[in-house]
Amino acid sequence: MPRRTVCSVLLAFAVSRGAVILLLIVGSQIAFMGKDYSTVWRTEVSLSTGRVLPELSRLAMVGDPWFYRWIAISGYESQTPDRAPKNTWAFFPLYPLLIRALGGGGSRFPIVAMIISNAALLFALLAVAAAGRMLGLADEEAERAAWYIALFPTSYFFSLPMTESIFLLLSASSFLAAARERWWASGIAGALASATRVIGICLLPALLLLPYQRSTRPARRHVWLLLVPLGIAAFVAFLYVRAGDPLAFIHAQTLWGRVGSPAIDLSVLPKGLVISKPWNFVALNVSAGLLMIAAGVSFLIRRQWSFAAYTLLSVAVPLSSGSVQSLARYALVDFPMFYWLAIVCRTSTRDRAVTAVFVAILGWMIALFTLRLDFTLA
Repeated sequence: MPRRTVCSVLLAFAVSRGAVILLLIVGSQIAFMGKDYSTVWRTEVSLSTGRVLPELSRLAMVGDPWFYRWIAISGYESQTPDRAPKNTWAFFPLYPLLIRALGGGGSRFPIVAMIISNAALLFALLAVAAAGRMLGLADEEAERAAWYIALFPTSYFFSLPMTESIFLLLSASSFLAAARERWWASGIAGALASATRVIGICLLPALLLLPYQRSTRPARRHVWLLLVPLGIAAFVAFLYVRAGDPLAFIHAQTLWGRVGSPAIDLSVLPKGLVISKPWNFVALNVSAGLLMIAAGVSFLIRRQWSFAAYTLLSVAVPLSSGSVQSLARYALVDFPMFYWLAIVCRTSTRDRAVTAVFVAILGWMIALFTLRLDFTLA
């Protein structure tokens, strides 16, 4: 890549992670001392060397990271006589196993996991920019896409013990390897991605369509792409042995209110404009879903079949559960959508407007996350 593009991506990483981690540190140091007038909280923010890492670790371990830590330390729960689904079954194995392999399976889990997540994000942004250039984007568009990903309203998940960073790295690397005609590497990266998150399986049809997008024909070497489903296939086989249910990762979704129905719950709409529900920032998730659909349709019109398949499948998979919950997190790793957004926002006015909106919402979301508001954790 040109030095300018590399420097732009590095700057996007440094600026975004610097701001995110600083806000998380400050937020983790807020102490609620009591109330004045029975309504106003008295608070104290005191930064001391001894409190920063412990409090940051405690903040980072709110929500899903506990299940990744459980898996890293104890493995997956086995089936019990009541046949009830278990929480850990919903989480794919690559990320917690990687943390365990790198020495983060014990009390050091939060810090080791955050280091891995942030390091993976750096290489993921470089892979996104490189893949974009290889697949037809101009340098400034590839750079802009990296900035938009780094500043997206839910991008704080990239710095937490979550799978977003490693998944983005693997999926973008799979596209990059395919663009460079290294189909064996593309298949391996895709297999690792499908062992990280369920939407990794969306890489298979998207990569199979890539030759058509590039006006070439499929060849024998593309058979390497059949490696992509092996990650999820291995997890399915493991769950069959461990839980007696090869689809346990799907059935466990009921513990989060996902019913496995394509009918989206719109029962609240007659009551007025719904901004948020418990564990679901409806307004942001719906906006992210519409953005993904718009990008996918635009790719179809432009006959960019690979990007269209990946983007539309990435929104169809979560919607198939009957909920818009966490759609903004699915959008976060849908890097072709950011290619489309970077192309749409070629003008400086649009670029500044999108950047301003992303930064404002990101800062607000981080502030609410430090207060443990449920919808910022989902």
